[in-house]
Amino acid sequence: MNSVRATAYPEDADYTISEEEHDRLWRVQQAASLLATLNHDIATRAGISHDGIAAVADFMREELLDIACSARHLREASKPPTGADLI
Repeated sequence: MNSVRATAYPEDADYTISEEEHDRLWRVQQAASLLATLNHDIATRAGISHDGIAAVADFMREELLDIACSARHLREASKPPTGADLI
């Protein structure tokens, strides 16, 4: 019995990330959702400083850059982006 399974990617996928990277991406999304719920009053009452919010934003930035850099290129894009998409 062959224990190796073929991974099926969507036909139009040009890049892929690992399951670990997907989990990291989910954590970044959760951090973004948390930041989106904070307003000045809630942050003040909870004792959350500007430095705390900046640290979370920096964590998100670093994680996203690392995830994007570790994405594996599967093939050349079948539909290259237009010039407007490169801005």
